[in-house]
Amino acid sequence: MAPQPARRMWLGEIRHSARQVELHYGIDDLSFTTTVWYGPEMDLHALRARVGADTLDKILFHVLAFEANKVLSLGPETLDVGPYAKYFTPSFIKLWQYIGHKVWAQWRYQHNRPHYQGPKIDLPGEAHSTKPVQMEPGDVDFLAFCGGGKDSLVCLKLLESAGLRFSTLAYAHNIYGLVDSQ
Repeated sequence: MAPQPARRMWLGEIRHSARQVELHYGIDDLSFTTTVWYGPEMDLHALRARVGADTLDKILFHVLAFEANKVLSLGPETLDVGPYAKYFTPSFIKLWQYIGHKVWAQWRYQHNRPHYQGPKIDLPGEAHSTKPVQMEPGDVDFLAFCGGGKDSLVCLKLLESAGLRFSTLAYAHNIYGLVDSQ
């Protein structure tokens, strides 16, 4: 009988250009890559110059950590934080584990793993707190998430009719068809 895999989730490299972020993560020897594309209003190089490299790296880590959350569907036992240990603050760990537990409730039920709590996080030392990032307010007050359905349209119309300044974040994936038509 072959030995069981270690079920070790890992967070890998983050690369970015002005309008694209490439995220690497996986479990054991399975590696995954997600590419996030931003519109012309985003310039990550300009943002790095404005807020500093440490702040942008912290933001991109959070994008990676929550994008990699889908690996929980493979039932990892441990999480190798890689070079990101400094971002695993007590409050981040609590939030990441809470979201993972709630998002994957149906998976736990379907796989008869009701007590699965997610992977044990392998930190090289104690988790520590960091100071929150201080930002100057931008040109918009709200970020509206758009899935492309009627609920999103109603939300946008309500914000518009209230005269509130907002921007949108839309999610498109090739499993839903051609990205351009989404």
